[in-house]
Amino acid sequence: MIALAAEQARSDAPGKIATHIVGITRQGTKCTDFASCASVMDAGDDPDYDGQSGAIEMLDDGDPGEASYGVMRFAKDDLLQRLAFKTRRLPIRPRRPCWPRPISAGRGRRAHHRHAGPTTGDDSSLAAPEAAGIRLAVDDINADGGVLGRPVTLITGDSGDGSSGAASAAVATELSRHVDAIVGPSSAEVANQVLAAVTGAGVILFSPAGTAQSLSTLDDHGLFFRLAPSDVMQAKVLADLISQDGLLKVSVLAEKNSFGQGLSSGFGTAFTQDGGTVLDTTNFDPTSRSGTDLAAAAVADHPDGVLILADNLPVAVLLHALVAAGHPPSDLPTYVANINGGLATQYAALGG
Repeated sequence: MIALAAEQARSDAPGKIATHIVGITRQGTKCTDFASCASVMDAGDDPDYDGQSGAIEMLDDGDPGEASYGVMRFAKDDLLQRLAFKTRRLPIRPRRPCWPRPISAGRGRRAHHRHAGPTTGDDSSLAAPEAAGIRLAVDDINADGGVLGRPVTLITGDSGDGSSGAASAAVATELSRHVDAIVGPSSAEVANQVLAAVTGAGVILFSPAGTAQSLSTLDDHGLFFRLAPSDVMQAKVLADLISQDGLLKVSVLAEKNSFGQGLSSGFGTAFTQDGGTVLDTTNFDPTSRSGTDLAAAAVADHPDGVLILADNLPVAVLLHALVAAGHPPSDLPTYVANINGGLATQYAALGG
Protein backbone atom coordinates (compact mmCIF):
# COMPACT_ATOMS: atom_id res chain seq x y z
CA MET A 1 0.00 0.00 0.00
CA ILE A 2 2.84 2.39 0.80
CA ALA A 3 4.59 1.57 -2.47
CA LEU A 4 1.42 1.98 -4.52
CA ALA A 5 0.71 5.31 -2.83
CA ALA A 6 4.22 6.48 -3.69
CA GLU A 7 3.65 5.54 -7.32
CA GLN A 8 0.36 7.40 -7.40
CA ALA A 9 1.87 10.44 -5.69
CA ARG A 10 4.91 10.29 -8.01
CA SER A 11 6.98 11.17 -4.97
CA ASP A 12 9.04 9.54 -2.22
CA ALA A 13 8.11 12.29 0.27
CA PRO A 14 6.29 10.56 3.15
CA GLY A 15 3.78 13.39 3.54
CA LYS A 16 2.76 13.12 -0.11
CA ILE A 17 2.68 9.32 0.03
CA ALA A 18 0.42 9.42 3.11
CA THR A 19 -2.24 11.47 1.31
CA HIS A 20 -2.74 8.61 -1.18
CA ILE A 21 -2.67 5.53 1.10
CA VAL A 22 -6.36 5.57 2.05
CA GLY A 23 -7.51 6.11 -1.55
CA ILE A 24 -5.48 3.13 -2.73
CA THR A 25 -7.86 0.85 -0.80
CA ARG A 26 -11.29 1.97 -2.00
CA GLN A 27 -13.53 3.16 -4.82
CA GLY A 28 -11.48 2.07 -7.80
CA THR A 29 -10.61 -0.91 -9.97
CA LYS A 30 -10.02 -4.03 -7.87
CA CYS A 31 -6.45 -5.38 -7.85
CA THR A 32 -4.59 -7.74 -5.52
CA ASP A 33 -0.85 -7.23 -6.05
CA PHE A 34 1.61 -4.48 -6.88
CA ALA A 35 1.92 -5.28 -10.57
CA SER A 36 -1.81 -5.40 -11.28
CA CYS A 37 -2.48 -2.21 -9.28
CA ALA A 38 0.40 -0.44 -11.05
CA SER A 39 -1.15 -1.47 -14.37
CA VAL A 40 -4.45 0.08 -13.29
CA MET A 41 -2.66 3.36 -12.57
CA ASP A 42 -0.72 3.17 -15.84
CA ALA A 43 -4.10 2.99 -17.60
CA GLY A 44 -5.18 6.20 -15.86
CA ASP A 45 -7.57 4.59 -13.37
CA ASP A 46 -7.62 4.49 -9.57
CA PRO A 47 -6.74 1.14 -7.94
CA ASP A 48 -8.76 -0.48 -5.16
CA TYR A 49 -6.18 -2.73 -3.51
CA ASP A 50 -7.33 -5.84 -1.65
CA GLY A 51 -4.64 -7.85 0.10
CA GLN A 52 -3.94 -11.55 0.05
CA SER A 53 -5.91 -12.00 3.27
CA GLY A 54 -9.04 -10.22 2.09
CA ALA A 55 -10.67 -6.88 1.35
CA ILE A 56 -9.19 -3.65 2.71
CA GLU A 57 -11.16 -0.43 2.93
CA MET A 58 -9.55 2.21 5.10
CA LEU A 59 -11.28 5.15 6.71
CA ASP A 60 -10.03 8.69 6.24
CA ASP A 61 -8.21 8.56 9.61
CA GLY A 62 -6.04 5.59 8.57
CA ASP A 63 -7.96 2.87 10.41
CA PRO A 64 -9.56 -0.14 8.70
CA GLY A 65 -13.24 0.58 8.24
CA GLU A 66 -14.38 -3.01 8.40
CA ALA A 67 -13.06 -6.18 9.98
CA SER A 68 -14.00 -9.82 10.31
CA TYR A 69 -13.08 -11.49 13.59
CA GLY A 70 -12.51 -15.21 13.82
CA VAL A 71 -14.27 -16.74 16.84
CA MET A 72 -12.09 -19.68 17.87
CA ARG A 73 -11.57 -22.09 20.71
CA PHE A 74 -8.73 -24.31 21.76
CA ALA A 75 -9.68 -27.91 21.07
CA LYS A 76 -8.39 -30.89 23.06
CA ASP A 77 -5.40 -31.24 20.73
CA ASP A 78 -4.34 -27.65 21.62
CA LEU A 79 -5.12 -26.45 18.10
CA LEU A 80 -7.29 -23.44 17.39
CA GLN A 81 -10.68 -24.45 16.00
CA ARG A 82 -12.59 -21.76 14.10
CA LEU A 83 -16.25 -21.52 15.08
CA ALA A 84 -17.50 -18.44 13.22
CA PHE A 85 -16.69 -15.03 11.76
CA LYS A 86 -18.12 -11.78 13.10
CA THR A 87 -17.97 -8.61 10.97
CA ARG A 88 -18.15 -5.02 12.20
CA ARG A 89 -17.79 -1.57 10.64
CA LEU A 90 -16.64 1.76 12.09
CA PRO A 91 -18.18 5.16 11.33
CA ILE A 92 -16.11 7.51 9.16
CA ARG A 93 -13.91 9.95 11.09
CA PRO A 94 -11.95 12.93 9.72
CA ARG A 95 -8.20 12.64 9.22
CA ARG A 96 -5.64 15.11 10.51
CA PRO A 97 -3.70 16.91 7.79
CA CYS A 98 -0.31 15.50 6.87
CA TRP A 99 2.90 17.21 7.89
CA PRO A 100 5.02 16.84 4.75
CA ARG A 101 8.73 16.25 5.15
CA PRO A 102 10.76 18.10 2.48
CA ILE A 103 12.04 15.12 0.50
CA SER A 104 11.98 15.42 -3.26
CA ALA A 105 11.45 12.59 -5.69
CA GLY A 106 13.91 12.11 -8.47
CA ARG A 107 17.14 12.55 -6.60
CA GLY A 108 18.14 8.99 -7.43
CA ARG A 109 17.82 7.45 -4.00
CA ARG A 110 16.26 4.15 -3.17
CA ALA A 111 12.94 3.83 -1.36
CA HIS A 112 13.80 2.61 2.13
CA HIS A 113 11.19 0.73 4.12
CA ARG A 114 11.93 -0.50 7.60
CA HIS A 115 10.23 -3.47 9.25
CA ALA A 116 10.15 -3.19 13.05
CA GLY A 117 8.92 -6.62 14.10
CA PRO A 118 8.98 -8.16 17.60
CA THR A 119 11.83 -10.68 17.39
CA THR A 120 12.11 -10.58 21.20
CA GLY A 121 9.57 -10.21 24.00
CA ASP A 122 6.00 -11.42 24.52
CA ASP A 123 4.96 -10.69 20.90
CA SER A 124 7.87 -12.52 19.26
CA SER A 125 5.58 -15.23 17.85
CA LEU A 126 4.34 -12.59 15.38
CA ALA A 127 7.80 -11.89 13.97
CA ALA A 128 8.14 -14.74 11.47
CA PRO A 129 4.79 -14.35 9.65
CA GLU A 130 5.11 -10.55 9.54
CA ALA A 131 8.66 -10.74 8.19
CA ALA A 132 7.61 -13.29 5.56
CA GLY A 133 4.76 -11.06 4.42
CA ILE A 134 6.84 -7.93 4.06
CA ARG A 135 9.66 -9.79 2.29
CA LEU A 136 7.12 -11.15 -0.19
CA ALA A 137 5.77 -7.63 -0.75
CA VAL A 138 9.23 -6.19 -1.35
CA ASP A 139 10.10 -9.02 -3.75
CA ASP A 140 6.86 -8.44 -5.70
CA ILE A 141 7.47 -4.69 -5.87
CA ASN A 142 11.06 -5.03 -7.02
CA ALA A 143 10.15 -7.73 -9.55
CA ASP A 144 7.90 -5.13 -11.19
CA GLY A 145 10.61 -2.48 -11.31
CA GLY A 146 10.47 -1.05 -7.80
CA VAL A 147 8.99 2.26 -6.72
CA LEU A 148 9.42 5.23 -9.05
CA GLY A 149 11.85 3.11 -11.04
CA ARG A 150 14.07 2.35 -8.05
CA PRO A 151 14.31 -0.84 -5.96
CA VAL A 152 12.93 -0.90 -2.45
CA THR A 153 15.48 -1.58 0.26
CA LEU A 154 14.17 -3.45 3.30
CA ILE A 155 15.86 -2.75 6.63
CA THR A 156 14.80 -4.96 9.55
CA GLY A 157 14.91 -4.32 13.27
CA ASP A 158 13.52 -5.55 16.59
CA SER A 159 10.56 -3.69 18.12
CA GLY A 160 10.57 -5.87 21.25
CA ASP A 161 7.65 -5.45 23.63
CA GLY A 162 6.40 -2.60 25.77
CA SER A 163 8.88 -3.25 28.56
CA SER A 164 12.13 -3.62 26.61
CA GLY A 165 12.77 -0.19 25.08
CA ALA A 166 14.07 -1.97 21.98
CA ALA A 167 11.74 -0.13 19.60
CA SER A 168 12.77 3.36 20.68
CA ALA A 169 16.45 2.55 20.18
CA ALA A 170 15.82 0.91 16.82
CA VAL A 171 13.64 3.79 15.60
CA ALA A 172 16.31 6.34 16.47
CA THR A 173 18.84 4.37 14.43
CA GLU A 174 16.57 3.95 11.43
CA LEU A 175 15.41 7.57 11.36
CA SER A 176 19.06 8.53 11.04
CA ARG A 177 19.11 6.41 7.86
CA HIS A 178 16.32 8.51 6.31
CA VAL A 179 13.75 5.77 5.82
CA ASP A 180 10.48 6.73 4.13
CA ALA A 181 8.25 4.41 6.15
CA ILE A 182 8.38 2.03 9.10
CA VAL A 183 6.15 -1.07 9.05
CA GLY A 184 5.47 -1.88 12.68
CA PRO A 185 5.33 -2.18 15.59
CA SER A 186 2.89 -5.03 16.13
CA SER A 187 2.06 -4.04 19.70
CA ALA A 188 -0.20 -1.05 20.35
CA GLU A 189 1.81 -0.34 23.49
CA VAL A 190 5.04 -0.11 21.50
CA ALA A 191 3.34 1.93 18.77
CA ASN A 192 2.30 4.42 21.44
CA GLN A 193 5.91 4.67 22.58
CA VAL A 194 7.41 5.45 19.17
CA LEU A 195 4.60 7.17 17.25
CA ALA A 196 5.54 10.72 18.23
CA ALA A 197 9.21 10.23 17.32
CA VAL A 198 8.45 8.65 13.94
CA THR A 199 5.63 10.88 12.73
CA GLY A 200 7.26 13.93 14.29
CA ALA A 201 10.23 13.25 12.02
CA GLY A 202 7.87 13.23 9.04
CA VAL A 203 8.04 9.45 8.47
CA ILE A 204 5.11 7.08 7.90
CA LEU A 205 4.40 4.55 10.67
CA PHE A 206 2.24 1.61 9.56
CA SER A 207 1.32 -0.92 12.26
CA PRO A 208 0.19 -4.35 11.06
CA ALA A 209 -1.36 -5.42 14.37
CA GLY A 210 -1.77 -2.54 16.87
CA THR A 211 -5.43 -2.37 17.92
CA ALA A 212 -5.66 0.10 20.84
CA GLN A 213 -8.47 2.62 20.47
CA SER A 214 -6.13 5.38 21.68
CA LEU A 215 -4.07 5.11 18.48
CA SER A 216 -6.99 6.64 16.57
CA THR A 217 -6.83 9.91 18.49
CA LEU A 218 -3.10 10.59 18.85
CA ASP A 219 -1.54 13.57 17.07
CA ASP A 220 0.12 11.67 14.22
CA HIS A 221 0.44 14.48 11.61
CA GLY A 222 -1.59 12.25 9.28
CA LEU A 223 1.28 9.75 9.04
CA PHE A 224 0.05 6.79 11.13
CA PHE A 225 -1.88 3.89 9.58
CA ARG A 226 -2.78 0.38 10.68
CA LEU A 227 -4.25 -2.78 9.22
CA ALA A 228 -5.62 -4.16 12.49
CA PRO A 229 -8.96 -2.58 13.39
CA SER A 230 -9.56 -0.48 16.48
CA ASP A 231 -10.61 -2.28 19.65
CA VAL A 232 -13.90 -0.39 19.40
CA MET A 233 -14.93 -3.15 16.98
CA GLN A 234 -13.46 -6.00 18.98
CA ALA A 235 -15.14 -4.82 22.19
CA LYS A 236 -18.56 -5.06 20.56
CA VAL A 237 -17.79 -8.48 19.07
CA LEU A 238 -16.70 -9.80 22.48
CA ALA A 239 -19.75 -8.37 24.23
CA ASP A 240 -22.15 -9.83 21.66
CA LEU A 241 -20.43 -13.22 21.73
CA ILE A 242 -20.49 -13.53 25.53
CA SER A 243 -24.11 -12.36 25.67
CA GLN A 244 -25.13 -14.83 22.97
CA ASP A 245 -23.46 -17.61 24.99
CA GLY A 246 -25.92 -16.81 27.78
CA LEU A 247 -23.56 -15.18 30.27
CA LEU A 248 -25.00 -12.31 32.32
CA LYS A 249 -22.19 -11.57 34.80
CA VAL A 250 -18.47 -11.53 34.00
CA SER A 251 -15.21 -10.53 35.63
CA VAL A 252 -12.49 -8.87 33.57
CA LEU A 253 -8.71 -9.18 33.95
CA ALA A 254 -6.98 -6.50 31.84
CA GLU A 255 -3.30 -5.72 31.52
CA LYS A 256 -2.27 -2.17 32.39
CA ASN A 257 -1.62 -0.69 28.97
CA SER A 258 -3.46 0.98 26.14
CA PHE A 259 -4.66 -2.35 24.74
CA GLY A 260 -5.96 -3.95 27.92
CA GLN A 261 -7.54 -0.92 29.52
CA GLY A 262 -8.94 0.50 26.30
CA LEU A 263 -10.56 -2.78 25.30
CA SER A 264 -11.82 -3.32 28.85
CA SER A 265 -13.57 0.05 28.82
CA GLY A 266 -15.14 -0.57 25.42
CA PHE A 267 -16.25 -4.05 26.42
CA GLY A 268 -17.88 -2.79 29.62
CA THR A 269 -19.94 -0.26 27.68
CA ALA A 270 -21.00 -2.75 24.99
CA PHE A 271 -21.75 -5.59 27.45
CA THR A 272 -23.91 -3.30 29.58
CA GLN A 273 -25.82 -2.24 26.47
CA ASP A 274 -26.43 -5.93 25.78
CA GLY A 275 -27.94 -6.33 29.25
CA GLY A 276 -24.90 -7.83 30.98
CA THR A 277 -23.00 -6.80 34.11
CA VAL A 278 -19.26 -6.48 34.62
CA LEU A 279 -18.84 -7.55 38.23
CA ASP A 280 -15.22 -6.51 38.61
CA THR A 281 -12.33 -5.29 36.49
CA THR A 282 -8.81 -5.99 37.73
CA ASN A 283 -5.94 -4.25 35.97
CA PHE A 284 -2.56 -5.95 36.27
CA ASP A 285 1.08 -5.53 35.33
CA PRO A 286 1.62 -7.59 32.14
CA THR A 287 5.19 -8.37 33.19
CA SER A 288 3.99 -10.18 36.32
CA ARG A 289 4.43 -13.95 36.15
CA SER A 290 2.25 -14.80 39.16
CA GLY A 291 -1.48 -15.17 38.60
CA THR A 292 -2.69 -16.65 41.90
CA ASP A 293 -4.06 -13.42 43.40
CA LEU A 294 -5.55 -12.35 40.07
CA ALA A 295 -7.33 -15.67 39.67
CA ALA A 296 -8.79 -15.28 43.15
CA ALA A 297 -9.98 -11.76 42.34
CA ALA A 298 -11.59 -12.93 39.11
CA VAL A 299 -13.79 -15.54 40.81
CA ALA A 300 -14.49 -13.70 44.07
CA ASP A 301 -17.91 -12.41 42.97
CA HIS A 302 -18.99 -15.73 41.41
CA PRO A 303 -19.13 -14.65 37.76
CA ASP A 304 -20.69 -16.64 34.93
CA GLY A 305 -17.39 -16.27 33.07
CA VAL A 306 -14.04 -14.48 32.91
CA LEU A 307 -12.62 -12.25 30.17
CA ILE A 308 -8.84 -11.92 29.97
CA LEU A 309 -7.44 -9.03 27.93
CA ALA A 310 -3.71 -9.50 27.55
CA ASP A 311 -0.98 -10.85 25.28
CA ASN A 312 -0.20 -14.55 25.00
CA LEU A 313 2.14 -15.01 27.97
CA PRO A 314 0.04 -13.19 30.60
CA VAL A 315 -3.01 -15.08 29.31
CA ALA A 316 -1.16 -18.37 29.72
CA VAL A 317 -0.12 -17.41 33.28
CA LEU A 318 -3.69 -16.49 34.24
CA LEU A 319 -5.24 -19.58 32.65
CA HIS A 320 -2.75 -21.74 34.54
CA ALA A 321 -3.65 -19.99 37.80
CA LEU A 322 -7.40 -20.39 37.22
CA VAL A 323 -7.02 -24.10 36.48
CA ALA A 324 -4.79 -24.57 39.55
CA ALA A 325 -7.46 -22.87 41.67
CA GLY A 326 -10.09 -25.32 40.43
CA HIS A 327 -11.70 -23.14 37.77
CA PRO A 328 -10.83 -24.65 34.36
CA PRO A 329 -12.52 -23.21 31.25
CA SER A 330 -14.75 -26.30 31.10
CA ASP A 331 -16.35 -25.16 34.37
CA LEU A 332 -15.89 -21.39 34.14
CA PRO A 333 -16.17 -20.08 30.54
CA THR A 334 -13.04 -18.07 29.82
CA TYR A 335 -12.66 -15.67 26.93
CA VAL A 336 -9.49 -14.07 25.57
CA ALA A 337 -8.75 -11.57 22.78
CA ASN A 338 -5.89 -10.97 20.35
CA ILE A 339 -4.17 -14.30 20.93
CA ASN A 340 -2.67 -16.79 18.49
CA GLY A 341 -1.48 -20.38 18.33
CA GLY A 342 1.55 -19.57 20.46
CA LEU A 343 -0.71 -19.50 23.53
CA ALA A 344 -0.89 -23.30 23.69
CA THR A 345 2.90 -23.55 23.64
CA GLN A 346 3.32 -20.96 26.39
CA TYR A 347 0.63 -22.60 28.51
CA ALA A 348 2.31 -25.98 28.15
CA ALA A 349 5.66 -24.47 29.18
CA LEU A 350 4.07 -23.50 32.50
CA GLY A 351 3.16 -27.12 33.14
CA GLY A 352 -0.40 -26.90 31.84
